[in-house]
Amino acid sequence: MTKGETIKVGVRIPGEAAEYQILCGSGLLESTGAVVRAALGGDVRRVAVISNRKVFGLYRERVERSLTRAGISAGSFMIGDGERFKTLRTAEKILGFLNTAGIKRGDAVIALGGGVVGDAAGFAASLHLRGVRLVQIPTTLLAMIDSSVGGKTGVNSSFGKNLIGTFHQPAAVIADVSVLATLDPREMSAGLFEAVKHGAISGEKLLRTTEKMIDARKSDPRLNGAETRAVFAKGIAEHVRFKAS
Repeated sequence: MTKGETIKVGVRIPGEAAEYQILCGSGLLESTGAVVRAALGGDVRRVAVISNRKVFGLYRERVERSLTRAGISAGSFMIGDGERFKTLRTAEKILGFLNTAGIKRGDAVIALGGGVVGDAAGFAASLHLRGVRLVQIPTTLLAMIDSSVGGKTGVNSSFGKNLIGTFHQPAAVIADVSVLATLDPREMSAGLFEAVKHGAISGEKLLRTTEKMIDARKSDPRLNGAETRAVFAKGIAEHVRFKAS
């Protein structure tokens, strides 16, 4: 992989002939509008961006500017930050916003955040009008290699964790490694730990890829360098292929 290259991984949707693309690279948020337009077609006019205040504050301008360039209007709704907000009540609030914002079947939901945002927004998208299209923009390493792949959505309840949920495949996933520069070190470690688990299960090749990611992070903890980001983009793509297989 060359610096700045975008890797596309096709994921087959179970039971269907169609597939969706997971894009891995650096600086992809600036292409959000073009990706949404390509994945959803010319009929999309409006999207609802579901996020939390911390993440949205960091990336709002880049995402909204790109959507505007593509002729797509965007409304936004913030949920709480943390696992305790992954609830039916949060999903209900998102559904209320989607209704008030006038999100139609030809429109879409964009989940901008980590696993909690992706799960709750995906769950709400699967229920609104019996299912509207979804674009995942994961902002943690764990979400990029795990929870944004496979279409699992859900919330926690008194019954247990993730026992209320649906399968709702995204139309596209944008994994922009540049956002990992602002990721909390503990969150980065959680993602790398999951990557090690993938490597241990799948075999030597993926484990070597994970080792390269760990070594790159040691020398460049904030992932500021183009070479480091290229290592992570390639590594994320390989982990996505494993998760989707």
